[in-house]
Amino acid sequence: MTVRDVIVTHLKRLGWTQEQFAAEMGLSLSTVSTTLSRDDGNNMKVSTLVRWLDTLGAQLVIDTMVVGLDEDMILDLEPEGVDYDHFRRPREDRQEIRWHRYVERNGL
Repeated sequence: MTVRDVIVTHLKRLGWTQEQFAAEMGLSLSTVSTTLSRDDGNNMKVSTLVRWLDTLGAQLVIDTMVVGLDEDMILDLEPEGVDYDHFRRPREDRQEIRWHRYVERNGL
């Protein structure tokens, strides 16, 4: 499903036209239609997508596939105070990974 498909589906659910949506967002109709038609909306900035979905009463949910994380995440552009260090590899592991990538890229 493309970004355009998601937006159009929610517009239909609300019974809105693109023109009504543009007015609700304070945008021109051409901005909305151009954004959705360019690469099916898939080149839209994430922050723009989140704002548009919020206007449509929807959220962007990240389906977590990382072992040890049992809950999905909602991308709403609000800071949640997540402890990112909990998910980071130790510094030594990161340096080793970078070295292996360097060796592979440079054929050493």
